[in-house]
Amino acid sequence: MAKILLIITGSIASYKAIKLISLLESRNDTVTVILTSGAEKFITYLSIKSLCKAAIYRDEIFQEEHDPMLHINLARTHDIILVAPTTANFIAKIACGLANTLSLSCILATEIPIVLAPAMNPSMYQNGITQSNLSFLKEKNFQIIEPEFGLMACGEEGVGRYPNEERIVDFIYSSLLRGKKLKGKKVIVNLGSTHESIDPVRFIGNYSSGTQGMLIVDELLRRGYEVHVIAGYTTISLPKNVIRAHTANEMLKESLNLLPADVYISVAAICDFKIKEYSTSKIKKSTDSLKLEFVKNIDVVSEIAHHKSRPKLVIGFALESDNYEFNAMNKLKDKNIDLVVVNKAKYIGKDFNEFSIYSADSYKELGTISKKDLAKNLVDKLEKLLS
Repeated sequence: MAKILLIITGSIASYKAIKLISLLESRNDTVTVILTSGAEKFITYLSIKSLCKAAIYRDEIFQEEHDPMLHINLARTHDIILVAPTTANFIAKIACGLANTLSLSCILATEIPIVLAPAMNPSMYQNGITQSNLSFLKEKNFQIIEPEFGLMACGEEGVGRYPNEERIVDFIYSSLLRGKKLKGKKVIVNLGSTHESIDPVRFIGNYSSGTQGMLIVDELLRRGYEVHVIAGYTTISLPKNVIRAHTANEMLKESLNLLPADVYISVAAICDFKIKEYSTSKIKKSTDSLKLEFVKNIDVVSEIAHHKSRPKLVIGFALESDNYEFNAMNKLKDKNIDLVVVNKAKYIGKDFNEFSIYSADSYKELGTISKKDLAKNLVDKLEKLLS
């Protein structure tokens, strides 16, 4: 059973709200309705009251017969907010952060999942302004039930049709279930690059901005995970609560300190080698050539994957220039990890790459996609494995 706050906005599809409420109530859900002034042009307060058990509020910011803090109370006492149908006008208001009605104030005051079910003319839906607003809201953790293709009430055909009620119910139940599954799931992510000193002024290191790692962190946070970040050297800004680790040994030490965890994701470019004999003083340029001897460095992700407190899921990244599948399968086996994401060295410094995800029994070629899309694909895969 769930407590659902349903906001009905002024679309011609508003009349379908009664069927949606009845379907939810048949599952023993508690539904509270906010009826916007636009919606009241298509469906009446009395019709909902007569056919459903739902408590109903008109969309006024202060209602004399109720607590003036009603918007706060509604925002805090429900499991999910569903806006169905959602008009282009209401989407624009949310994106602007308006709060001059009860419904808009509830949305700004809540910390629970918010699901939108857009329904409008195809041209309005495809309009760049509407799409930009939806993209912005997705970045702010709003969930969107994409409208369907079909014949509209206006006589036009295209994408913008109100989703059927069963699809909406399935979507919000999936959202609630996912939130419960992820609650308390702890993920450790390392990112950036490590350096190994040669002398007090020189080091060896790998190229890594930390961008890919932070995109994965953002996606995990968006979906409700408890995320701990260990960062080496980066060229991007980082949150204040990040743990810093500048060498492979520091990266391992900080990782072990954070165990146990459910998932460990190693995105960092950690040096494979370190100098055999560190020079405590600066090496002088006394000859035309210099010979340095390096030794194999500690393998952080392998140490985590073989640890007695091994996370349920250990994921590694591999930057390769050739023999992609061969190298990926070797890493899976040798390092005892569950997934390896392969990206190609020729795209270093770009915001896209050719990505593949390997596991012991599966392989998925993602093609050339953005680093942001890779983050979404990876977390999708992670969730399937966790469940």
